[in-house]
Amino acid sequence: MKCSNCGAELTPEAKFCSVCGQKAEETVSENTQNAAAEQNAAPEQSAATEQSAVPEQNVVPEQNVVPEQNVMPNQNVMPGQQFVSPAEQKPAKKKKGAGFKIAIAAIVVVAVLLVVTVGAKAYQFVRKAMMSPTEYYQYIETKNRDENSEKLFGCYDTVYDNVKVKNGNQQCNVKVDVSDTAKSLMSLSGIDFSKIDDIELQVLCNNNDGAYACQEQLNINKETLATLKAYMDLDKDEFYYQIPELTESYLNVSSALNENGEDKNAIKAMQNVQNYFPATSDLQSIFDRYTDIAIKNAKDVKKSEETLKAEGISQDVEVFTVSISEKDAAKLCKKILKTAKEDKNIKKIVEQFSEDSYAEYQSSIEAGLESLESEETDDTEVMTLKVYVDDDEKIVGRTLEMKDEELVINAICPRDGENFGYELTVTYCDITYATLKGNGTEKSDVINGTFKFGTDEALVSSDMTLASYDNIVQVKVKDYDVSELEKGKSKGSFTFSTEALAELANYSIQIDSDNTKKENQSKIKLLAGKDALVTMEMQVSDGGVIKDAKPANNATVYDASDDDDMAAYTNEISLDGFLQRVQEITGINLTDLLYQ
Repeated sequence: MKCSNCGAELTPEAKFCSVCGQKAEETVSENTQNAAAEQNAAPEQSAATEQSAVPEQNVVPEQNVVPEQNVMPNQNVMPGQQFVSPAEQKPAKKKKGAGFKIAIAAIVVVAVLLVVTVGAKAYQFVRKAMMSPTEYYQYIETKNRDENSEKLFGCYDTVYDNVKVKNGNQQCNVKVDVSDTAKSLMSLSGIDFSKIDDIELQVLCNNNDGAYACQEQLNINKETLATLKAYMDLDKDEFYYQIPELTESYLNVSSALNENGEDKNAIKAMQNVQNYFPATSDLQSIFDRYTDIAIKNAKDVKKSEETLKAEGISQDVEVFTVSISEKDAAKLCKKILKTAKEDKNIKKIVEQFSEDSYAEYQSSIEAGLESLESEETDDTEVMTLKVYVDDDEKIVGRTLEMKDEELVINAICPRDGENFGYELTVTYCDITYATLKGNGTEKSDVINGTFKFGTDEALVSSDMTLASYDNIVQVKVKDYDVSELEKGKSKGSFTFSTEALAELANYSIQIDSDNTKKENQSKIKLLAGKDALVTMEMQVSDGGVIKDAKPANNATVYDASDDDDMAAYTNEISLDGFLQRVQEITGINLTDLLYQ
């Protein structure tokens, strides 16, 4: 019997063709066979289909095939037709939509965030597990020191840049606005201040290689009342000033200063004040060096857990306790003094003051080392330091106890999300000398809060009775932005008030500041309730150049040490004209006040 599909020989008992899989008794139409071959052929039938095209060459009688295992019974292949398996039939790829790509991107981002977050926490966990309490404490101290010093010295660098200017021009404007209420109160003195609306003082300073020019201009109601010009170069013994509204002549006061060398030296010191400001790099090196010594000196640190509480805020923290004995303290002091003796940064700073200063400094260190060498010390505990650390490895408080001195300084700042509590106390011999307590919020380095300064009643004079000893001064902080403090930028509002004296309970002082590295702006208000009695605005920035500060060759200059010159200078002054202008601008008759 032959297969009706491929013509292969079938055994009488065969139910299926061993070559093509056709049922022995079934005849399938050509259309049905084509459809089955294209859509349903199994991978194992591909070779059989190729064999069916030439049956005589491909049939091997000795081959035994188990149809039930290799061929699907309902799959038919036409003679001469190649069978294609489902694995070889590659369906057309569907293009991935935008939603699919966004979903993949989101999964990647979430995965990265999880790896970073969990990885950081895992690394922190491993670090704590691998380090001893002493090693971990030293790590925490160093890490927090480095993070905070960036802002600390960034802020100092702003001050340093502003004073360390060999050549430059600076301008300071101070403007005062007086309310009607304030003018009424001031008029109780017998002087009518009703015509004065605003007062402005403009100060402009030029520095040209140590030769200073200064101009001060007083404006009232936006009109110039008086101007003072000064020029000073003490290396050349030149010091002049002029008040143009009184006279165009100059007064030379150099000889008067030379008679008293102390006055001249004092002015020189003021001129060169920038020389006494240590460079930021020197200060930071000193800070890092000696904090490193103190941190590395800690040993046998104990670790415990505690709940830190301040002003209604609590936080679970780890406590690292450092105990220092007499011997430890002596060793630490010796190491610090020996390091300081050879410290080039300190030498550079000390030598700025005078040539003898550094020699005196060295003598003091040697005396200190000799004293330490002669003292006998033991293992008696003299100091304990507790450091409170949160889950993010931030130091949120310290407690320092000096046992012999009976001094305890406690500064803690627990946090709960954006909320924080703060408490600072200084206690000596069981008397609390100072407290500063408060709470608030900190979000994105912007601080809001209220803080109160107080003291022990026993420390206040018996002649003074205060309504509150816990709230002698209250400070409200509003929107104080310290996010760029290391760049010399800060902005915020501070309001100072008191509940200690009933007479001042309704008054407060509000200071609004907006400072950058190149410009400082402040507004100070004296408030009665919410109303401003007096407002003072101050702005410090780069300024212009002063003209005619130094007398010209053809200018009239009088010597302040010469009686005849002083008489001539006085005769030139038009005092009556000046007093008349004061009355025109301010409404105040100074003539009557001076001659009554």
